[in-house]
Amino acid sequence: MSQPGAILSIIGLCAVTAVICHWLIRGYVVASLWAAVIGDILLQIASYIEIGYLNPFFPIALITGGCIALGITLLVGVPFAVVRRRKRGDHVA
Repeated sequence: MSQPGAILSIIGLCAVTAVICHWLIRGYVVASLWAAVIGDILLQIASYIEIGYLNPFFPIALITGGCIALGITLLVGVPFAVVRRRKRGDHVA
């Protein structure tokens, strides 16, 4: 897979898992952590399927992918947190 395609697949996969986790889990931090872990594992599985063997730098890729996934999931979770806060009536005016 080309470099831009790989980056887009990382962003897309992490965004989808983040939306699903933030939709199902009410806690912002808990949902973000679960989404990052699930997204990172799915990313490593997709990489394994694409190249046919486990990346020799798997531990480094796991940590790097996890950091990227966590950043994406934290950003995706902000609208969910805002909507939930408004529904509870915790307005800061």
